Amino acid sequence: MKKLVVLLTGLFLVTFTVQNLNAQHQATGTGDASARIIKGIAINQETELDFGTIISMANQETVTIDASSGARTSTNSNNLTNQFSSLPKAGEFKVTGEANATYTISLPTNPITIEDGSNNNMSVDNFTHNLTTTPTLDNNGEQVFKVGAQITINAGQAAGNYTGTYTVTVDYQ
Repeated sequence: MKKLVVLLTGLFLVTFTVQNLNAQHQATGTGDASARIIKGIAINQETELDFGTIISMANQETVTIDASSGARTSTNSNNLTNQFSSLPKAGEFKVTGEANATYTISLPTNPITIEDGSNNNMSVDNFTHNLTTTPTLDNNGEQVFKVGAQITINAGQAAGNYTGTYTVTVDYQ
């Protein structure tokens, strides 16, 4: 009888230990999931970057539009005129998105080409804007910024109306 009691006690202890190990081996819990959806960021040109009317000269010249003030300067002030319909101005863009969000502005790092449609072209580079490195949209989720650049007028540049495009990218931070 003692053997039976010892055997049953041993069996009980083994069974209890195995059940206890199984209970500690696995557990189940729950987790929460959430998401916040914000307005996408967008950009639209409000004003075209316009270098104004420039007189072709015998030497290569550069004309710059300042992003902050819109002022036009040249390596030769004799080639600038305001007598015709094209007045100089900085480009202007409006950014819209999530209120108070910060973002970055990326401008061309390589020169772009503007053309007159007759195989004559000029190079535009040194793009700048008038905001900080990481601007912030206002309480309405809007902000306007200006873009300036430099154009190279080749020696004896052909007369004409030159156009081209450049890319401005905005991205949430």
